[in-house]
Amino acid sequence: MQDLHHPANRRWALAFEAVNACSWSAIVGAPLMLALKSLGASATVLGAAVAILPLTGALQLLGARWLPHFG
Repeated sequence: MQDLHHPANRRWALAFEAVNACSWSAIVGAPLMLALKSLGASATVLGAAVAILPLTGALQLLGARWLPHFG
């Protein structure tokens, strides 16, 4: 693993995390909604699931800072 203390490596790692967080919510969103609808979820549950996706992306970006510390 490369040293993330070097500014160029850190920039690429953060750029990857940003793209990963955005694409993850876009890719998971539609299948998650279809799965919840097929299970008979209410509109409230669907709304909560849609609202949680961007939150998890933001938490992923914030949590990337501590990844080298915890491994």
